[in-house]
Amino acid sequence: MNVAIMGAGLSGLSCAIVLERYGIEPTIFEDRSQVGDRFVTGEIDMEILHRPVMDMLRFFSKEHGIYLQPVANLAKLVVFSENRRCDFQGHIGFSATRGRHHQSWEAQLARQVRAPIRFHSKHTYQDLLQEFTHVVLATGDSEYAARLKNFRIDFRVAMKGATIRGRFDPQIVCAWLDNRIAPKGYAYLIPYSEEEACCAIAYPEPPVNQPADLPGNPPAHLQAEASNGLTDKSPRPIDVFWSRFLARYARDIGEPHDIHHTWDISGYPIGRCYYPRIGNTYFVGNCFGAVMPFLGFGQYYAILTGVHAAYDLLGMGDYAEKAAQYLTCYEESLVIRRAMEHVSNRGFDRLLWFLDGSVGNWLFDTPRDVLGTAAQVMRPFISLL
Repeated sequence: MNVAIMGAGLSGLSCAIVLERYGIEPTIFEDRSQVGDRFVTGEIDMEILHRPVMDMLRFFSKEHGIYLQPVANLAKLVVFSENRRCDFQGHIGFSATRGRHHQSWEAQLARQVRAPIRFHSKHTYQDLLQEFTHVVLATGDSEYAARLKNFRIDFRVAMKGATIRGRFDPQIVCAWLDNRIAPKGYAYLIPYSEEEACCAIAYPEPPVNQPADLPGNPPAHLQAEASNGLTDKSPRPIDVFWSRFLARYARDIGEPHDIHHTWDISGYPIGRCYYPRIGNTYFVGNCFGAVMPFLGFGQYYAILTGVHAAYDLLGMGDYAEKAAQYLTCYEESLVIRRAMEHVSNRGFDRLLWFLDGSVGNWLFDTPRDVLGTAAQVMRPFISLL
């Protein structure tokens, strides 16, 4: 067996770690100069998203021999709507650094892999098919899956973020549900340390977001021109939302004086594969559809797809069977995402009022599959919207 892994991200490196433990040394190809994305970001893994597993890091170390150190164990999640604030306390989950940072989860996994990573790779998927018996596509996006007609795009996302320097408590993260700053999406603040944090906005792009739906937007014709690059004078919608977010951040947290390493992404596809494996090609990570539509994070499922693709290659499991479970979680998350797109700012205010206190804290403490249950309840109503 001669295995190529295309992509040195969470899923590809996790796949390599498991293969090496059982005596198979894969060849890892990465088109960038180092592991990690183009910029440094913060992400959180909330335990509520993958019940019944209550501790993701313990699960990976005990069950699969994959070891990760978080930035912090999260003790509080502060959520702001337009007019309310709700504090959730307990074991929320973990925060992590992602991207080009020596303690990013990609960098930590790379240090657990023995095989050299071939950086600056120009190999295509077709090249690897000619040279290797099996190919694991872990490219971090859906491009190859889409080319093979094996990817369904449900919506596209725009994001803008930056690193902010100041004073932070790494055990506390913040989120905003406010359609004026992230329409039908959210904004967040995740500390890297006591001195630095990542803040960002993320929201679905048109056709989900129509200009008329967004209160306080620039005129629709300016939005269209800015989105299509037809004028240099009109601000891009994402820049308008970002400016509003910084003003809201100053009101809720304090003036963000030291902002650097600003980045933005547009048109990032969120979707899922139809088939986790075609012939001797495995689709893992974001190439499979590990990004959960509800909040956009997907570290847990990205790692699991790499792990279980490796077990399938070793003859120790059935990747299609495991992937079917992950696709069910994806579809449940998509139902909640669709419901979120219909919630007004007044609705977010009411939601936080309901969740404030014992109800909200119970959601984070219970081992029950809260999101799966919520999706089943919401599904009939979503079809009517």
